[in-house]
Amino acid sequence: MKILLFGLMAATSFASSYKVRLQNFRNTYKIEKLGENTLIPERYKNLQGVKGEELLKQLHELTGKNYKSFDYRSAKKHMYDVVDNKNKKVFTLYSNKYANGSNGQYNESGDANGDGKRRDFVNCEHTWPQSGFRKALPMRSDIHHLYPTFSRANSMRGHMPFGYVGNAKRYSNNLGSKASDIMFEPADVVKGNVARAQFYFYTRYYDYKAGIFQNNDRDEYWTNQIDTLLKWNREDPPDEWEISRNNHIEKYQGNRNPFIDHYQFADLIGRSAFVKDQSNSGSSDNNDSGNDNGSDNGEDQTPDQPPVDDSTSPIGDIDARYEAVKNLKGKELFSALHRLTGENYKGSGYSHSKAFMYSDIDNTDGKVRTLYSSMYFAKGNNTKRYLETKDANGDGTSGDFVNCEHTWPQSMFNKSRPMVSDIHHLYPTLSKPNGMRGRNPFGEINGSKYSTSAGSKSNGKRFEPADEAKGNVARAQFYFYTRYHNKNIFSSGFSKSQYWTKNLPMFLKWHKEDPVDEWEKTRNNRIEKFQGNRNPFIDVPEFADRIGANGFSR
Repeated sequence: MKILLFGLMAATSFASSYKVRLQNFRNTYKIEKLGENTLIPERYKNLQGVKGEELLKQLHELTGKNYKSFDYRSAKKHMYDVVDNKNKKVFTLYSNKYANGSNGQYNESGDANGDGKRRDFVNCEHTWPQSGFRKALPMRSDIHHLYPTFSRANSMRGHMPFGYVGNAKRYSNNLGSKASDIMFEPADVVKGNVARAQFYFYTRYYDYKAGIFQNNDRDEYWTNQIDTLLKWNREDPPDEWEISRNNHIEKYQGNRNPFIDHYQFADLIGRSAFVKDQSNSGSSDNNDSGNDNGSDNGEDQTPDQPPVDDSTSPIGDIDARYEAVKNLKGKELFSALHRLTGENYKGSGYSHSKAFMYSDIDNTDGKVRTLYSSMYFAKGNNTKRYLETKDANGDGTSGDFVNCEHTWPQSMFNKSRPMVSDIHHLYPTLSKPNGMRGRNPFGEINGSKYSTSAGSKSNGKRFEPADEAKGNVARAQFYFYTRYHNKNIFSSGFSKSQYWTKNLPMFLKWHKEDPVDEWEKTRNNRIEKFQGNRNPFIDVPEFADRIGANGFSR
């Protein structure tokens, strides 16, 4: 009880001290958030009532007018010495601290921003990473997306996407900016600044011929973070510093960031217009990868289109690792869990992962538990294989051996790493049910050409696991798609629609009807010790409904 009370007191003390630091910061630097103003400024009066792609197009043209390009060194020096300078001190974005210096050289006093590095120097942060456009002009020197930062924060961000960070062990400072291995989260007081810099950059340069995603996956960097950026833009509207900055930049390079002048432009454009590939507007946003293998002859009993999901199942006590995402839902929660499942992941070779799964993860007293047969099997005499005794699972094959089932078929991702060895979607099975499942989609079937005594069955086109394994299968599929949706995971066999989208309502149903049991929880803990990450749909089953079929079918 004393430990619990101490923890609560410490947490309360931390939250209180953070609010005090934040208020002191705002008082010191006199940064006040502006009130709501829905009136479009006079300079944009011709855009009254314009929305979506048309608004994006017109702002694209506006941001290009009167623009004067400078070389990078000159632009950076002007930013330090004029745009972000106050009383010969330069303001740093991620740390919200002023650094002393002059003539383009500015340094931290001690460890003022509390990130463990003393006397750091100020560097230039390209909020849209330079590698995305290969350091080309005019993007490289466009100050609307440049900001001064301390070099450590700058390097910790690198070219990672912005988003919510669950595990900040890699980097954090005392104002709240933090980094994981795959994501960077700015402090709350500058999240809107970052969002508006991103909106400006994409709006200004989406038609750059060489591309602005040259070293960044478009989905990973842009599509997956757009909902978060829109949220940050609303929650942290422009302040006096941003408006002053916009004015300074206009005097220097001739154009303005319209999302600072009227931050509501972002929502008026909206997600669908921002994520559409404007450089190839004739292409479909919903093409399925992979090949269609013909019809299912009417045996697919799930709807062609997933239903609209309004579920907001309440979440009670939650593990601290998910505290930052517990109030999210839909596509935003999906994106956040995509990032979390990639944190701390340690990949291993397939043989190593499979062997460890047999020997430790799914092993109890020297026997391996199999998914589709719901039975345990020990090693045979004078062999390393785990063997069935006679026809223990009643499927007509005697003396079968335990094999490794990829619940997301290997052929769908060409046996590529890390997918082939990620144990969160691997399970031991006897080789006969493993072969009967093959790479066929999961489904609910009426007749069967194959069955086990536990209730798993196949009609040659779809495979239905036993009732007590259906939830396990569903959560493995949720994990795999959340973790790897931006990889080529429909490269052979069934299309995204056949394998995934049409099955989502069924997977959500299985997930509810066969809830998480102790074996799954233990399995999740053991896998984390081996490969470093967890299946969040085992930890917090409510996440699946909160994302919903629409969120999963993005």
